[in-house]
Amino acid sequence: PDSFSLLGRCWRDLVVVVVPAALLLVVGAVVLYLAFDAALSPGVGEILARITDPGFDPDNNRADDRFINSIEFNLGPAGIVGWVVGGVALLFGTILVSVSMFIHLASVNAGYPLSVALTYRHTLRRIPRIVGIYLLWGLGASVGIVSVLVVAVLLAWVSPLTLILIFPAAIAALIFLWPFGHIAFTMLVLAPRGTPPLRGAVALVRHRWAPIAGRIFALNVVLIAVSIGLNIVGTPLGLASIWAGILGAILFQVIQYAISVSGSVVIYDWADGPLDPALRGEESA
Repeated sequence: PDSFSLLGRCWRDLVVVVVPAALLLVVGAVVLYLAFDAALSPGVGEILARITDPGFDPDNNRADDRFINSIEFNLGPAGIVGWVVGGVALLFGTILVSVSMFIHLASVNAGYPLSVALTYRHTLRRIPRIVGIYLLWGLGASVGIVSVLVVAVLLAWVSPLTLILIFPAAIAALIFLWPFGHIAFTMLVLAPRGTPPLRGAVALVRHRWAPIAGRIFALNVVLIAVSIGLNIVGTPLGLASIWAGILGAILFQVIQYAISVSGSVVIYDWADGPLDPALRGEESA
């Protein structure tokens, strides 16, 4: 309830904050679509119209089978540039949406709503550090996952029965680490710059793992329900038009993410996570 209350108090301001970043997402999606459409022969629209036809059956219809075999993919220089530009726009837009939502909702939750200009000022200042640390986390997680897989393969080679122990242990480890990662990412965005997010998350979660994990689990159950509802609403849009489907998907993802961020901010505040004084109006950025 606190998550939806927080979102309800500032959703109008949040829309203004998110619109510039959401427009960047739309531009990125459109550029990627055009690049993909240019690389395919026939175009994406014709392919989708054909394969979504209720009577389409390449297994029993020779014309449909010939159509599938006639599809060609030729990625030229223009297509490569389009993919790069579109991908960068989508990535940067996604980061802007995420960080700006966290910062604005945290400021509202602290009782000092930031203006759009200040929200973006704080966002742009934090992005380099956030991206750098997140890449390091991704690298570390990749090394860990590969190491676990290698060990699992070696143990399975020695005795397949070890898989009976490995998989439950891996699932249990992921469940145990989930709250630490959730709090660490929120701390990376909202805590004073220079705060070690992993060490801080361990300090916050280790003595209150169960209540924090329970709140995160409840939040994700709600998000799954919201996702199902939005997918039901968005399906007719995708069937009606590819562009309507793209725009609808972006809009619904932003709505779903706004609920997720609002819940994360509330859980972080409940867990006494440190908040940058600038987001509480105690000092200027």
